[in-house]
Amino acid sequence: MTQERTVNLVTIGIQLKLLKNFLNCVSVEADRELSSIEERRLAGEFQSLGDFEQAVDYPIARIEIAARAIAYELVALVEGELHRLAHGPWLNSTVHKGPKNIQELLDVNPETLTKLRMVSDLPFDEIVKLIETSIGFSLCNVEGWNEIRVLRNAVNSLKHRRGLKHPREIDWRSKDCVVPQRYRISREETVEMINTVDRFFRALKGVLGIPLKQLELSPIEQEKSSS
Repeated sequence: MTQERTVNLVTIGIQLKLLKNFLNCVSVEADRELSSIEERRLAGEFQSLGDFEQAVDYPIARIEIAARAIAYELVALVEGELHRLAHGPWLNSTVHKGPKNIQELLDVNPETLTKLRMVSDLPFDEIVKLIETSIGFSLCNVEGWNEIRVLRNAVNSLKHRRGLKHPREIDWRSKDCVVPQRYRISREETVEMINTVDRFFRALKGVLGIPLKQLELSPIEQEKSSS
């Protein structure tokens, strides 16, 4: 089993637990501030509804920013692991041209070094295809994969279109269809996204044929088993 075919649940689990901790810290502080603002409202400290709404905007915005930041981190984590899994098949591929390493360069100098290619240069769907061909299994059959695709679409939308959904992502046949449609991520959805990524990597490890060991029980699973 090559290094590229491994999924380290401990390392991944630690990163996911850090993201949960970050969200919790932001949420606790924001909830504390919101409670204080509500007490001030009941005491009549705000001169107008606008003053109250402005005060509320800040803690709510921090939660929304934290949720988006975690979504970005989750997508980066997934893509980084997929790049690592695709690296071996990419190196062995005759379809994907090099140079893929220094040994393939006829002359090593600053100019030729800039011509080196990386697996991350490939489009996302090509990365997925390399992995699926290598393992002989479609990622769409791995638990959590479809949700991860949705998450990736949401992150790309938030980065490039301020959350506006692309026309191809809208169910135009729905009787409740309204436009424009935007992606929004709540704190509850953020927690579920973290858990989904955790489940995906655990399922993927099983697909790769690597036994799940109790020693590699992820920190998130440890939390569940101890509660």
